[in-house]
Amino acid sequence: RKKCEYLRRAGEAAQAAYANATALEYYERLVPLLTDPSERIAIQLKAGAVLELIGRWAEAEARYRDALGHAEQANNLAARARCQQALGVLSRLRGDYDAALRWLGQAESGWAVLEERTGFSQVLTEKGIVFLRKGDYDTAKQNLEKSLDLARELGDLAGMAMALQQLGNVS
Repeated sequence: RKKCEYLRRAGEAAQAAYANATALEYYERLVPLLTDPSERIAIQLKAGAVLELIGRWAEAEARYRDALGHAEQANNLAARARCQQALGVLSRLRGDYDAALRWLGQAESGWAVLEERTGFSQVLTEKGIVFLRKGDYDTAKQNLEKSLDLARELGDLAGMAMALQQLGNVS
């Protein structure tokens, strides 16, 4: 158990310092030791984020899908929404906007069921970005304005900043 904790902390510290290869090494060593589905999901999402950052998108997708499978097996709706959101963002980065909207729509439904307003706001921003990239400025603006309103209600400064930045891009 201590070994898992040390590997997790080391991976997170390396990830925070942008020592991406090192973070991945720690996460690789950690995943086979994990028995709790929630922990495995969290680490696969972290590893996927590192892989996404360094452009290894196919590997990031594999991590996100592995995490999603475990979330579905554990019937963990919040984890499932996080995984779907990650897959939506990755699809957007790849330029596959239809897939991005499908994944983000699934995440949006999950956040709505859970009444998890921060996740819901983030998905609306992501959807706004996708619609912006597709050239559907009206729909982009609608999503981003909803996200901004929700971020304001939550006092989420980072969420407000992201929504405002993207609204500026729409304008």
